[in-house]
Amino acid sequence: MRRTLAGLVLGAIAIGGVAPAAQAIEPEPSPNPEPIVLERIELQCRKAVVKVTIADQERDKLVIGCRWSQSQRRNFAGYKVYRKVDDQARHLWFATRNRERTKAIDWRVQRDHTYTYRLVVVNPDGRIIGISNKVSVST
Repeated sequence: MRRTLAGLVLGAIAIGGVAPAAQAIEPEPSPNPEPIVLERIELQCRKAVVKVTIADQERDKLVIGCRWSQSQRRNFAGYKVYRKVDDQARHLWFATRNRERTKAIDWRVQRDHTYTYRLVVVNPDGRIIGISNKVSVST
């Protein structure tokens, strides 16, 4: 008759013995011990009409300008601003690794649409560590 460790432990418990205490196994420390608490970034966007010169002719151009509060996260790697037009899927519209860059202008704007923007802050691993409010602008 072959005996296994599990059989011996179960046998010891069945006759009133004490099973060996289980040892706690400590989890490996996280490579990013900072808790994931999203930083709130304030995003503001508004439409404007600017004068542009094309082939020596001055024209009015509809644009949307966005600005946001600067991230204070120590593991900052960049900003990403996503844009959605009407009911279409959102897409990456603007990205920068420059912490001090807190403004961008959307030159690809047309009348009679709604543009929705949201900014995220990412760490060097690409994980989101900050997020803004959503802002919609109708043209």
